[in-house]
Amino acid sequence: MKMAADVLGHQIVTATCVSEAIQLAGSQTPDLIFADLGCLQDMEGNAFIHQFCHSATIEGVPVIIVSAGWSGDDAQRVEKNGHCCFMNKPVTMDQMDKTVKKYVQSASRP
Repeated sequence: MKMAADVLGHQIVTATCVSEAIQLAGSQTPDLIFADLGCLQDMEGNAFIHQFCHSATIEGVPVIIVSAGWSGDDAQRVEKNGHCCFMNKPVTMDQMDKTVKKYVQSASRP
């Protein structure tokens, strides 16, 4: 995902664990967060969604959950609970670009 973001001209900051991601999100004020559940080293996906997506640190920041191993029901549950959107791997450059534009543009509107 980092390479795709770089190619598409987006600045990206990465974290290797959930605690680091929460700290970075609090200090960097991101426009958008992509969370690849397959790359979590310190937490299971559902626990991540509960802890990270409900963190006051990132309140109002769109979170895109990316995973290869979730069903359509899992994705609907994530989206229904207000955690933004779910993208199933593999994610194409076009999908990533459209998603970033959709959420970043809507966040920057007055």
